[in-house]
Amino acid sequence: MSVRVIFFIGLLVLTGCSGDKIMESEKQAGMNVVIDDNEARNTRTGEEKPEKIQHSQRRKNAESHSVEPLREGINQKLLRMGKVGLGDLFVRPSEIPVGYFQTWFSTWNMNTGSYLTFSFENDFLNYSDRYYTNGLRLDYAGPHLSHFPLHRILFPYRGQGMNYYGITLVQHMFTPFTTKTGGVHEGDRPYAGYLYFGFYKISHDAKREIRITSEIELGMIGPSSLGEQVQKAFHAITPENSEPLGWENQVKDGFVFNYSLLFSKMLYRGRYHEFNFQAGGKVGTLHDQLSTGFQFRIGHLPSFLSHELLSRPLPADKGIFKNLDYHLHLQVEGRLIGYDATLQGRMFANSDPYTLPAGDIQRGVMASNVGFQVSYGRFSLLAEQHLLSPEFKGGKWHKWIKLAITAGF
Repeated sequence: MSVRVIFFIGLLVLTGCSGDKIMESEKQAGMNVVIDDNEARNTRTGEEKPEKIQHSQRRKNAESHSVEPLREGINQKLLRMGKVGLGDLFVRPSEIPVGYFQTWFSTWNMNTGSYLTFSFENDFLNYSDRYYTNGLRLDYAGPHLSHFPLHRILFPYRGQGMNYYGITLVQHMFTPFTTKTGGVHEGDRPYAGYLYFGFYKISHDAKREIRITSEIELGMIGPSSLGEQVQKAFHAITPENSEPLGWENQVKDGFVFNYSLLFSKMLYRGRYHEFNFQAGGKVGTLHDQLSTGFQFRIGHLPSFLSHELLSRPLPADKGIFKNLDYHLHLQVEGRLIGYDATLQGRMFANSDPYTLPAGDIQRGVMASNVGFQVSYGRFSLLAEQHLLSPEFKGGKWHKWIKLAITAGF
């Protein structure tokens, strides 16, 4: 537990330090230089200009010179990397005057588009009803979300690239191998569900061919996640499905706080295919794990370094198909599991009706998915088949289908 606490404190120390005071002092210093210069010139000439003329001249000089000290201040911040907190290096758009980018190239850009995505995951299309049995996710991304205070503890990327900020609402639910019999199923997966609100940042760097995604998740695990109600409602409207029994033994209510980070790197890109590497990790009260893997895509596709619906330059000689993208993809990754609250129960409590002991957890897990995505204009459809190796001793391989629709605007 102490390692996890130290990790969170370290993140807050590194990214929580604000550069507002430094920026303010640099702006003030620039204004003082302009004003003092005017006063000195008036003293040398022995002339005293009328008050209106002095005020007009000071404002004109301030507007023409205020950019320079601010730009120099930002440059000094970048040079001091490693000597101050990362938060001191963060520059907000509101702190940059008009005309700044005309004389100094920014190391980051804010995406101006927005998109909305709805994702649905379930195993009923694979004729099963067990383990990870249902998932719902709603995403919204837009440039104005960069003003959320939580962005300060997301990964502070400093390279040249495009930033996307988004929020998400996620619900996942888990059951034992069968839901047709009630009671506790010893040696099987416990009932569990969680619901969380997430805030994330995606940084694309085309020059270095990397993408970095960081996310903060805040929510609940247990009955408050409404997993029982959603599964029972879904079973009630689908044919040949009986009411799931045993939810009274689910993991009890507990707070969810998780931080996740995913790094992706393009290894090779051809005209119609690309090969990427990725590695990431999660830490918190819900999941503690490390992962690494590869992704292969083939088709008429934009670079994975740009968002399919918001930033994808396409050749102009493709006729009516110039706005159409489509590709197949295959992804394989290995996971090292440290803690899983859906299997082991709440992290800071031991009064759950039934959970699996730590010794029954499979620490090494393999996950893969194969899918097809098609995008036209600002709309995208995705279908994926997921496969997961056993997560606990005596468990079985599991698979489920994911469907998603995205609209950009």
